[in-house]
Amino acid sequence: MGYRWYTDPSANVNNYQPRYAFGFGLSYTTFAYSGLSVKNTADGGLDVSFTVKNTGNRAGSDSAQVYIGASPDLKAPVYDANGLVIDGFQQSAQKLVQFGRVDLAVGASQSLTLHVGPQDVSAWDTVAQKWVLGTGARTVSIGKSSVELPLSVVKNVVLDTTAPTVTIVAPANPTRSTSWNTVSGTITDTGSGPESVTVKLVEQRGNSYYSYDGSSWTKRASLADANAKATAIQPTITAGKWSIPVNDLKTGTLMITYSGTDEVGNTSAPVTVSYQVH
Repeated sequence: MGYRWYTDPSANVNNYQPRYAFGFGLSYTTFAYSGLSVKNTADGGLDVSFTVKNTGNRAGSDSAQVYIGASPDLKAPVYDANGLVIDGFQQSAQKLVQFGRVDLAVGASQSLTLHVGPQDVSAWDTVAQKWVLGTGARTVSIGKSSVELPLSVVKNVVLDTTAPTVTIVAPANPTRSTSWNTVSGTITDTGSGPESVTVKLVEQRGNSYYSYDGSSWTKRASLADANAKATAIQPTITAGKWSIPVNDLKTGTLMITYSGTDEVGNTSAPVTVSYQVH
């Protein structure tokens, strides 16, 4: 009988607990965890980031541990008369997938980012003889042992290969320069979720070209020069919407170039739209 038996409520019906939990260790000091965040990665795994602080009165070492819960998208196992899996997947309710050691002086802290590989969030298909990614909402926890996990988040595990879609929301009267006191738009992503939008603004005024730096316009030698020197502005995204303020837009042709990037790094091809304003 291994530690996984204790985390399986269908087997451990009396809720027995081991004397020493999995991952248990002793220290002459204490540690606190904060700032847990989890991101999907392009390989189908996760990057787990957090900070460890020595809160005791002695220097010491800590082995911070990362655990993940079962995938809701993988079918429960089906057994034959001999107890062999003939369909579905065996999963533990809680699985150690990473750990990182830190040595900290009294009051010191250190931030860690631990990569959880795709196989660590997968389950073995005994019929097809291959690993299958355990997608869906999964609980990611950190702490000092399997029963001392002070921080947890639920993360949707995906294998994302599609870039997000970014759109510009034009004002009601896009030909008026005063209508463009902000440039606004949306970003949607069906996979890991949107991470950032990048926007560049250039304006042609007669035979002259200007680039925008987020607050003011600067005259450039040519259109190519203006495009190259326009500041890549990354607005804050709120519920899939974003906007940037625009100051002192003049009569001319406003050119907006934009693209989007999702959490795992898929980036959409830049798109440029133009509006005649006066």
